[in-house]
Amino acid sequence: LFNPNNSKLNSPKIKHIVFASGSVCTTINKYAFAYVDTLVNLNESAYTSFNPPASLVSIREYAFAHCSALPYINLVNTITTVEQYAFTGCTSAIGLTIGTGIEVIEKGTFESCTNLAYVRISAEVNNIREYAFGACGKIDEILYMNNEVAWDALMDNTEATGNDIIKNAYDCDDATTD
Repeated sequence: LFNPNNSKLNSPKIKHIVFASGSVCTTINKYAFAYVDTLVNLNESAYTSFNPPASLVSIREYAFAHCSALPYINLVNTITTVEQYAFTGCTSAIGLTIGTGIEVIEKGTFESCTNLAYVRISAEVNNIREYAFGACGKIDEILYMNNEVAWDALMDNTEATGNDIIKNAYDCDDATTD
């Protein structure tokens, strides 16, 4: 779908991507849906707009870059790899859930998701790379599904460059013990 020579002019007008029941998709490749600025739903769901099939384990770099109509991103627990800049420039995204399969949020993964306000991060995340949340100035709530000691350790492993917003907008799930 992506044409690096003329990305904006060749952007297909896709609104929905639906995986048939029982279908298997393990990887969404590099640039697969980049610049599809009409995409509002993956695997239709009443609650989320990016709701991939349970078989998905990997999202390659820039796979959904600049999908500017995508309002919510749900990285289900089966996903173990989300490469750098996979969702950069998803300017309509207001919410994000990072499932238990992801340990590292790569460089620039959600950079320039300028309307992102709510982020839920699983306890398994132990490193956030530079600019992962760069230019996401509207984030006002981060729910980290672990305790404050674990959050402090995560912040120690977080590259400060471009991630200042997340250090000031978090809440820990106190249901988890040390």
